[in-house]
Amino acid sequence: MVGIIDFMKLSLEERIEYAKGLIIPSELSRLALDKDYEVRVEVAYNPCALFHTRLMLAHDRDSRVRCAVADSESTEPYILSTLAGDSNFNVCIATANNKRTPPDTLAYLLDDPCWYVRYALAKNVNSYNDALVYLLYDDVEAVREAAMETFESMMNIHVS
Repeated sequence: MVGIIDFMKLSLEERIEYAKGLIIPSELSRLALDKDYEVRVEVAYNPCALFHTRLMLAHDRDSRVRCAVADSESTEPYILSTLAGDSNFNVCIATANNKRTPPDTLAYLLDDPCWYVRYALAKNVNSYNDALVYLLYDDVEAVREAAMETFESMMNIHVS
């Protein structure tokens, strides 16, 4: 029988590698409490991390960890919805970029003061058509262009 790994005896690099490759959710939950943010980032990206582990990491003190949760393709829509209100604009950008972010959450970000967030929203194909039309009138040209590109690509998909 395999014993429980004592992660505190491992180097930072070893803990990072474990976080990347572990498939045992309970061990990932333990690593989610690691003192080093780099380990917690890898747990956030690991598709085997459980919902409650990712939810805990979504409230991490380090914005780099929260960004990783928002960026992960495995993050559940509910968690992405909570991250949309984060005070760090990088977390909001990652949330707006994530293809799993629900359209209602993307719509919440429409009036974000950071144009990078609105740009990411304009590039997300999950955005409501009405949201893309709204962004066609944004003050920032890059946002308007991104909204137009996304809107046109969505129309091409529906026409073909």
